[in-house]
Amino acid sequence: MISFIVPAHNEELELPATLAAIHAAAMAVAQPYQIIVVDDASTDVTSEVAMRAGAKVVRIERRQIAAARNAGGQAAQGEYLFFVDADTRIKQTHITEAITALQAVTHVAARAWQWMDSFRFGDACYYAGFRRFTSV
Repeated sequence: MISFIVPAHNEELELPATLAAIHAAAMAVAQPYQIIVVDDASTDVTSEVAMRAGAKVVRIERRQIAAARNAGGQAAQGEYLFFVDADTRIKQTHITEAITALQAVTHVAARAWQWMDSFRFGDACYYAGFRRFTSV
């Protein structure tokens, strides 16, 4: 499963296009996915917009993007985590190229590990992470 995590504060205007782009890109990849919008102390209808678009909403009151990303990561069920800014429009190629790069990473360890890298495409920025759990 792929988890898309979108930190958001007062993003009611940007969020519909971002979530539509995520849905379109994820459906083209044809893997199970979920979208989690982390509403960080919004005073507009960000949460309602996210729910109407089929996203799971996690609410926090921190006003810190790192805290929002962490909350989304904790709620995520996917093996692949994509952290997408609320004003970023991703495409299928972003997902397939990131997953290919993440699958190429090898790491020998006896404990759980997480790898994260930043991928930049034009003005868009998102982060892709990969979780792998091994026995101790």
